[in-house]
This record gives sequence, structure tokens and C-alpha cells, in this order.
Amino acid sequence: MDDPAALCAADPWQVTAAFDAGPEEHGGLRAAWLRAGQSLCRDQEVAERALVLLTALGDAADPRLRPELARLAATAGWQLEWSRVRGDMAPPWPGPVLAMTTAGLPAGQALLADHEGVPRTVDTTDGTPVGRLPQLPGRPAALCVLADSTVLALDDQGHLHETMLPGAPRPTGLAALLDDGPTPAQRLIDTLRTHLARSPGTALSATPGVVAVGASDGTVHAVTPLSPDEPARTAALHTGPVTALTAFDLPVADDGVTVPLLYSAGADGRVRAWSPAADPQPTPVAERASPVTALSVGHTPRGLALAVAWADGLVELRLLDEGETRHLWPGTAVHALALTAGGSLLIGTDDRLLCLRPQ
Repeated sequence: MDDPAALCAADPWQVTAAFDAGPEEHGGLRAAWLRAGQSLCRDQEVAERALVLLTALGDAADPRLRPELARLAATAGWQLEWSRVRGDMAPPWPGPVLAMTTAGLPAGQALLADHEGVPRTVDTTDGTPVGRLPQLPGRPAALCVLADSTVLALDDQGHLHETMLPGAPRPTGLAALLDDGPTPAQRLIDTLRTHLARSPGTALSATPGVVAVGASDGTVHAVTPLSPDEPARTAALHTGPVTALTAFDLPVADDGVTVPLLYSAGADGRVRAWSPAADPQPTPVAERASPVTALSVGHTPRGLALAVAWADGLVELRLLDEGETRHLWPGTAVHALALTAGGSLLIGTDDRLLCLRPQ
């Protein structure tokens, strides 16, 4: 029971029963196994089981376990860069992650929010805390950052809240004395709230080229930040609520011209692609018999990538330019995903914040 290689090769149900029967921690293996047991009991290779066990290992565990598990996981489809587990102290676990984004933030940072509505920024290289924002009302369902550093948060009741990133520039001197009316960001927020008054919001995403909200009636509303007073483009994309949104600006010319592309997901288990400048694609990008809980899209060193988390515990990373898909079962419900510019995937759950890279 103290040997990671023996545990990962043994009958997982017998290992689970043995750990459940006694309180001895076996250097931290017991807590890690029971934390991720839902995944560890799946039929899988030793390397995959070792990887999941490694993601659940706390910083108080026997320091010899981590390199041994990393060796066993060397042939898995993922490499664990770091993990922060409930109870970790150095760096500290940031708390449950209910919403997360890297879009619109300084390079190397992620913004995440916990169950109490407290947004935090962390360093994506190791999970170290960077800053803390004022607590938001309600339980967060989605976060996004606008070009002027305004942070928008959607709570689980469909209400939109706003705050600012720490250090965001503010008007000074004469500009601070002049009242020129609502800012473009304020007008954009008003437009979004007009649509959310008709159907509660359930998902949110933003890029420099588009800000979009998903609603409980399955519709997605897209607004152009540079033209916040123009009517939103709306598409009915899902049967049932929209559960996740992600977006990026697709370059279409060498002079910097881009077209926004949205990916939406729903309780119907479908992931749809839509550019507000055209009709939605008729065929889902992905579809399973399970609701989608989180999405993230981004440009990585391996091209465009789309990450999808499903309510049954599966996480998929689709390397769209390569036509390849990686799978991961962290062993607990996934609430949030965020891709980094370096190609790593951040995974947020109730008890872990993980950073993995496809091998």
C-alpha cells in the first residue's frame, strides 16, 4: 500500500476498499486515491492511473512519491506541470474553482472565482497567488475580461456583475472631471443586461472582437465591443440552457483583420460553432449524451485547440489543426477550463486546480 507502482497495477476496487478500511495515510497515497478514485477505478493503463493519482497528491505527501508517480506516468497522453490540492500550503490551494479564464489577462496569469464569489489571479506557471479582487455578489457561473480591464461575472441566478482588474488605468486630470456619459464598456454591459432581462444568463465569454452571453432558453447573444450600441446578433443554438461559452478572434488577413468565432455548449450535450457574421454551423463540433460543464478555446504552439469538460467527468482537448483529441478523467466534477498561450490546460474543480500539457 506504500508502493505507487503496485497500487497503479493492482485491482483498483480492492485498493479502494483497502484504503477505505483503514486510516493510515501511506505517505499521502490514501488521501490522493480516495480524492480521485472515481477515475482511478476505470479500466486504463498503469501510466494513466499514475497520472491521475499524481494530480491528486497533496504537498504534504512523502516527497519520494511525486517523482515515482511521474516516472510511472511518463507514457501517458498528458504531462502534469503542477497541481494545487485542497489543503496545500506552498503555494496555497486557491479554493474551489467555479469559473476561470486566461483571455484578456496579462501573459502568464489566470483569473478564477470560488464558491463565495471571490475572484483571484494566479500565476499559470505554478499556481502562485498574484492578486485578489473585491468579492462579487452571488455564486459565479462565468467570468470574462474586457479590453479596458473590466471584469464581468455572471452568477448562477443569471445576473451580470462588474469590477476591475487591479492596476487597471483610470481617468486622471481633466479626463476625470469631464462627464462624457457612459463608457463603451458600460454601454456594452447595458446591452447585455437588456437581453438577459428576457432570459436569465447562463454563460459568458469575451475577446477584443466580441462579447457573448448564453441564456437559459438556448440562445447566444453576441455584441461587438467597438459598436456597443448596435443590436446584438442572436442565434438559437441549443435545446435547453447554454452551459458554457468560449471565443477567439480568427485572423482572416495579414493586416490584422479578424472575425470572431464562438463555441457554445449546452445541457443537450452539444458543442456548436458560430461566427456572428454568418449562420451557425449545422453540425455540432462535438456531441455526447452528457451535459457540457466548461469550454475553452485558444491559439497554442500546436495550433488552435478546444477544451471541453462533460458532466460525467470527461475532459477532452481537441487539437483542431492536428485533428487529434486527448482525453482525461480527473476523478471529480470539472467546473472550469482555461487554455494558456503556451498550450497548457488549466482544470478547475471543487478540490483541485490542475495544469497539464498534452505530451
